[in-house]
Amino acid sequence: MLTDEVVATIAQNQKKTATWPWVLTACFFLWLFTLGISLWVFLAWTVFSVWLTVFLYEKDSRDNKQENIQVQYPDTMEADPQFIESRACFEKLIASQRIWRIVSSSTVQDRKHNAGAGAHVVRWGAKAGYGLPRSVTSNITIPFLKGSQTLYFFPDALLLCDRKGCARISYDQIRIDTGTTRFIEGMFYPREAPLLEYTWQVVNAKGGPDKRVKNNRKRPVVRYDVLEICCKDRYEETFHLSAPGSADAFADGVRLLRRSSISSAPAGIPARAA
Repeated sequence: MLTDEVVATIAQNQKKTATWPWVLTACFFLWLFTLGISLWVFLAWTVFSVWLTVFLYEKDSRDNKQENIQVQYPDTMEADPQFIESRACFEKLIASQRIWRIVSSSTVQDRKHNAGAGAHVVRWGAKAGYGLPRSVTSNITIPFLKGSQTLYFFPDALLLCDRKGCARISYDQIRIDTGTTRFIEGMFYPREAPLLEYTWQVVNAKGGPDKRVKNNRKRPVVRYDVLEICCKDRYEETFHLSAPGSADAFADGVRLLRRSSISSAPAGIPARAA
């Protein structure tokens, strides 16, 4: 179970930084410096850098194994119909060809030269799948959604993690809104997303192509699912999903977890680790 004690231990482990990536970076820059000295110094430093990086990587791996945290649930959990149904809902999100998180959105002043778009949206890639935080093991598979922070959907609560720590959030404190949006793509778009129409890079007053412009590029207009997740003052983020129906399916999965008997068990919610 995802108890307060377990969450506190996970939060401490999240703050720990692996040593080997920093050493590898330092060795690389020193390796570049040795290029101008001599061949023997260059080869010796190369061998030493590889050995040191591998040694520290294995040391970090051993430390992580020693600090493993077991999050156990009843063996019958994965055979529970409600649990199976919630997993099927999350599968639709995980199977999306593309997932983006929305970083910012601003009004477009010159719609004519921006394919008629009303807003300029900055989005970064996001990821969904199955996994666990570092040094955590469990007897069941846990779906996650990684945006600016990583959300792990345990059966009894949501675990919200970033580099600063973790917080346990009850499912009844999560608000999820879904919908769809029209998005003007460049040249390429995920083929699973419905193609609504085409527009042009430079449009006329009626929305058609401005024929005075040579090589006026054609741009596809597609429909994406919109997923908004809000956890009071702890987390708020908007995602675009390429798979039709994936946002509603995800919302259904969270509702199933909220209604399940195990997620309704009382538990305290610790303050987020600083």
